Amino acid sequence: MNKKRILLFCAHPDDAELCAGGTIKKFVSKGYKVKVVIMTNGGVGNNDMNVSKTVDIRNIEMQDVASFLNYEVKNLNINDGEVLPTLEYRKLVIDEIRKFKPDIIMTHRSNDYHPDHRYTSILVQDSLVLICTGNYCPTYSPLNYTPITLFFWDRFTKPNSFNADIVYDITNEFEDKVEALSKHKSQYKSIEECRNVLIDINNELKQNIESSYKYIEAFEICEYAKKDELIAFLKSKSKIFG
Repeated sequence: MNKKRILLFCAHPDDAELCAGGTIKKFVSKGYKVKVVIMTNGGVGNNDMNVSKTVDIRNIEMQDVASFLNYEVKNLNINDGEVLPTLEYRKLVIDEIRKFKPDIIMTHRSNDYHPDHRYTSILVQDSLVLICTGNYCPTYSPLNYTPITLFFWDRFTKPNSFNADIVYDITNEFEDKVEALSKHKSQYKSIEECRNVLIDINNELKQNIESSYKYIEAFEICEYAKKDELIAFLKSKSKIFG
């Protein structure tokens, strides 16, 4: 299949742009179908507004960003700060994977500092074997394959550091990434603040990854797939990301 289907599970409304905004832009430009599932409503993301108002504003913002980058977005509307690896939430994740039938899933690593990030990652990983089991959570048909899962970069080293299996040149997409992030106005005061935040992240990323590209995003391959599926992905990743 030439046109890939990419599903991102992100803890908060601005995580997709922070972690993979340039990659999303490139994938959409290549004709891939991209969907972002946001786990929480982002309600505690602004100390100057109450939760209800923050949720309303962040919902508008995430729709604006999705329209700008041309991806599909869904919010599971879990309270911000309350993602846990429960059976209830696992089944929500399984349903989203089965409905979308992705080739690639992207999400946080499980030793990220934020509990919402950590448990989003755990929920995705716990779902990967069960999405192929027809008698488990049978609302939607099981998949007959395991999507390849990629983890976003983070700076944390314990118990293990991020391994950059894929380094992606987003130099041409960087300004679109900046503009997309700036649409989260409840979180950032200006487009210049967004640019500075992303430049700082990029500089820190490049301290640990040797790359001649000016701006990059990087991803680690999750081991949770069949051996032949991982081998096939490794053979095709240059074409997918090229």
